[in-house]
Order: sequence, then structure tokens, then C-alpha cells
Amino acid sequence: MEVAILDPTQIPGLSEEIFKQLLVCDSGAWSAGTLHIPGGRDHVIINPTHDIRRQRTSLMEELSHIELGHKPSRLVHNNGVCIRSWNQTQETQAYWVGSAALVPRRAIKGAKTLGLTIQVFADRQGVSVRLVEFREKVVGIRLSRDDAEALEE
Repeated sequence: MEVAILDPTQIPGLSEEIFKQLLVCDSGAWSAGTLHIPGGRDHVIINPTHDIRRQRTSLMEELSHIELGHKPSRLVHNNGVCIRSWNQTQETQAYWVGSAALVPRRAIKGAKTLGLTIQVFADRQGVSVRLVEFREKVVGIRLSRDDAEALEE
């Protein structure tokens, strides 16, 4: 897709104050975002303080936004307060497409055939159990929850 993937430390010109705000003070408030550079390629900025599984999911969501041609959110200033716009439909679409890319139906079906537990499968896919649970509901295939349950099936 020719998208640059960066963390805030790789963005030239950001002040120490902004780094601290992004990576210390408000590190839990954001996961990733895309910068659309005029006349250039897109840049996905990933929060390096998050777990690698969260980073993978966030990256796939951002790539999905790009691939689906979603309009970027905007920063809206109102009475001295800055708020980011939000499009729930676009966010839902990006999550569904990104999660399908990370955990395809075929992979869940294969894991079921092999008798893998949800935890082992999530570890092998490099994603969270929560993401696998979401995909299970979508595709209608349920993996076992522990080794004892796997042996019973």
C-alpha cells in the first residue's frame, strides 16, 4: 500500500512537550492515526506504548480506513476546546475489515480442526483473545476455551 508506519519519535520537529503528552500523559487515549500528506503517501502513526497485539489491530484498522477511502476525521475547535470528529460507520467498517484480515475465517476453521484453544490460536495469530472472540461470532465457529475443553471435543 506504500504507507509509511511510524511512531511519534520518528516525526521530525515534534517538541519534547508533545512527545510527553502523546507517550506519557495521554498514551492510553490513542492507538493510531493516519496523516494524509498532500502530494505524498499516507503515514500511519502507531502508539509504541501499547501492547504489540493492540498495535497490530490498530495498524490494520488504519490501513482499512485508507483502503476503503474513508474521509479523515477532523479536529474541531469550539470555545477553546479541540475535539476530533467521529464517524461510527467508518470506524465499524474499518474494525470489521481489519479484524477479518488479521483473523480470517479459514484460519479459525483450521484452528478448530486442529483442536487449538482460543488462547493458543490468538497467540499464533499475534492478536488478542477478544479479537478472536469477535471473529468467532462473525463467522459462527467457536474454539475451545481451555485444554480440558479441547480434549472433550
